[in-house]
Amino acid sequence: MPLKNRISLSRKSASVILTLILLAVFGGGLYLRGRSQPAQATAAESELQTAVAREGDLVLYASGSGTLIALSETSFGFKASGQVTQLNVKVGDVVEAEQVLAELDNASAALALQRAQRSLNEMTSPAAIATAQDAIATAEYNVATTREDLQYLVSPAVQIWTERLQEAEQALTEAQAEAAANPSQEASQKVQNAQDAVTLAQAYLEDAEKNYATYLKDNFSEMRTDPRSGNSRIIYYRDEETGRRYTEIHAPTETKIGIAQASYDLAKATLEEAQTYLTAISGGEIPEGAKSASLTLLENAKASVESAQLELANTHLLAPISGIVMSIDFRAGDNVNGNTAVMTIANRDQAALEIFLDESDWDNVKVGYETQVVFDILPDSAFNGKVIRVDPALYAENNTSVVRAVVSLKEVDASFNLPLGSTASVEVIGGRAENAVLIPIEALHKAGEQYAVFVMENGQLRLRIVEVGIQNSLYAEIISGLEVGDVVSTGIIETK
Repeated sequence: MPLKNRISLSRKSASVILTLILLAVFGGGLYLRGRSQPAQATAAESELQTAVAREGDLVLYASGSGTLIALSETSFGFKASGQVTQLNVKVGDVVEAEQVLAELDNASAALALQRAQRSLNEMTSPAAIATAQDAIATAEYNVATTREDLQYLVSPAVQIWTERLQEAEQALTEAQAEAAANPSQEASQKVQNAQDAVTLAQAYLEDAEKNYATYLKDNFSEMRTDPRSGNSRIIYYRDEETGRRYTEIHAPTETKIGIAQASYDLAKATLEEAQTYLTAISGGEIPEGAKSASLTLLENAKASVESAQLELANTHLLAPISGIVMSIDFRAGDNVNGNTAVMTIANRDQAALEIFLDESDWDNVKVGYETQVVFDILPDSAFNGKVIRVDPALYAENNTSVVRAVVSLKEVDASFNLPLGSTASVEVIGGRAENAVLIPIEALHKAGEQYAVFVMENGQLRLRIVEVGIQNSLYAEIISGLEVGDVVSTGIIETK
């Protein structure tokens, strides 16, 4: 319904301005002429109406009806399908969030979890840890032997400085990244030191590669063992044409060196995976990006346990919120489908109403407006509330468009026990002025964005601009421009 006693002043600006001018010019003259002429003549022409500005209260409100609702209400069901074996609540019971309300037959789900947990336990048992430790020892031995094989083929010096160069280059990369992220003199010095280490390792590696020919002659020449002493010596041959001695050198091929390098790299990777796996089954933190077949098996086992736990949990119907059980659509022994709503819970910790008002009150209902509520079953009690939500569009009800809003009641304790659906009358307070200066609405004249009144001063009507607050169809609040006791004109009427 619209604001009670409220009207809309809709005069065109030009007409209002002309009216103000005419009243300003002739208003005082009519009053004086009425005093100087005989009574008969005055009565035959017109009479000036006035009113006195007074102090009072003015309240604007819109009226409507409402229904008690739960601010939080949810319908839900099992997340799995099966037969209900236990129902723990009934309609009207008060429940807490996460409380188990009902259960399905979970024998198969419990067995699946038991099997998955057993498989994971076997992978992390003391015996499994001992096996992983043994794998690490074997991998360490393979790393040592494959490194010796490679070192023999390329020379110890080349092998050592190749590895040291790789370490230095890695340290340089890390130092450069740190300096880019946090520039400082100390970071720059670290980069320089790392670069110096790389340069030094490169120099030593170059020297080792230059001496590789001598290493080949000493270690890969054709040898002969003295049967008497058991010592080996290089076999020399003489060129008949030149007379020079020479020996046959059987240098390792690139293929053989490549195979040795690959074996060494594989041994190192195997050792790293074995160490990571032992960390994983021992409960340690797995390095980011670590991958291996054994790790994949462990992760799959953990995932199987988590999946089985979820399946078992889904056989329990848990309360999503605290509140009152409003409806139950099944009984113990029934078969239910997963993800189908079978129960409703309403949270009544905060009382609220769904209210409806006439569409003409669209501008008179805003979030935050105060309300007064009287329930039909408690006609002698009034409750205060506040608008907390207004629908952004009109709501269609019984072929009528209305404004729908939600009001939250204040100062409601546990003793408030009205049933949901209780009806009430609601007044939404759109404005309130207390101890205000009030004048009749007829005394107001609007020109553009301003209001004016005619005030009686020393027997003359004077036009005065005023600031207006709230107003209804009878009175207007004057914020400034008038004082209590001022006499204002409310118009001129003809008399007979």
